[in-house]
Amino acid sequence: MHSKKIFFDKALAILDSLGCKYKIQSIWGEFGVLELEQPKPTRKKRRPNGLLDQIFKPVLGDMKIGDVVVVEFEQMQKIGDFASLPELAKSINKWLAYEHGTGSSTYSSNYKNKTVEVMRIR
Repeated sequence: MHSKKIFFDKALAILDSLGCKYKIQSIWGEFGVLELEQPKPTRKKRRPNGLLDQIFKPVLGDMKIGDVVVVEFEQMQKIGDFASLPELAKSINKWLAYEHGTGSSTYSSNYKNKTVEVMRIR
C-alpha cells in the first residue's frame, strides 16, 4: 500500500508540473482543484420537430425556380400559431433554406394584405 501512495504522489507531482487542472478522489483524500462550467441552458423549442415541414410542404413543397407563392398570414396562424407576420416570413425562409439551400428564395412581407410573397430563385 505504501508503494501505491508513492506512485500516486508522483503522478500528482507530474500533473502539477504540467499545469494540469484536475480533481481526484482517492482513498487518501481529494486532490487538485477543478471547477467545471455550468452547461448553458437550452432554449425551449416553440414548435416540435417536423411541424414546419407539415405546415409548409403542402403550400411550398412543389416550388420550382421562378415560382412565386403568396402565403396568407391568417391561414398559417391558425395552423402554426405564428405570433406575427415577420415570424411567419422567417419560418418560411428557414424552411426553404433547409429544403433547397441557403439563398434559394427571397420573400417580401406585405403588411397591408397580411401576406408573405415568396419567390424561389435557385
